[in-house]
Amino acid sequence: MDDEFEELKNAIDRQRKYSPFFDWPDKRVKELGILRDLINAKELNGEFELRNPRWSDKDPPDCIAEDKLGALVAVEVTELVSQEAVEKCQSGSQVYCVWQLSDVIDKLNNIVTVKDGKLGEVRSSKSYSKVILVVHTDESTITYNDMGEGIRKMPPIPAKNIDEMYLLFSYDPADGGKYPYIRLQIRRCVQ
Repeated sequence: MDDEFEELKNAIDRQRKYSPFFDWPDKRVKELGILRDLINAKELNGEFELRNPRWSDKDPPDCIAEDKLGALVAVEVTELVSQEAVEKCQSGSQVYCVWQLSDVIDKLNNIVTVKDGKLGEVRSSKSYSKVILVVHTDESTITYNDMGEGIRKMPPIPAKNIDEMYLLFSYDPADGGKYPYIRLQIRRCVQ
């Protein structure tokens, strides 16, 4: 019992100081946990689309799941966070990033551009029925209540390899502990 407690204490001590909600020392555990959080949030909304989430043997994708028909779905997981604020907080500063809606939209477009390129091989393998990108955030100034409507109204993001994209927020205790999420619109570009 003491070893387990010590291991948990060490994990907490190593936890990132800024925007830590989804953070975990083991990246694979973190990514799978985020996918499970999204699946659970969707199920609470009556959407039963994915099941049996697990790590992928090859990265990319980070994780795989199965759709309703049992076909494999590739899932890439990434974070929307101010890397500058992360670095400053890790070195002892007490800062946070003030995001504007336009900054969030720009960052989401940038994330899709980077990840879409990385997922080209996944798409061309034809092993997956679809490719999903899950972006998670725990930024204190990017909340579902404050920015959700604006993010939902943003223009579709062009992508060649991504079929669906979700923005998953850290849970909201005021909303019964649910994880709010938004399905962002993707405009599939033919290669």
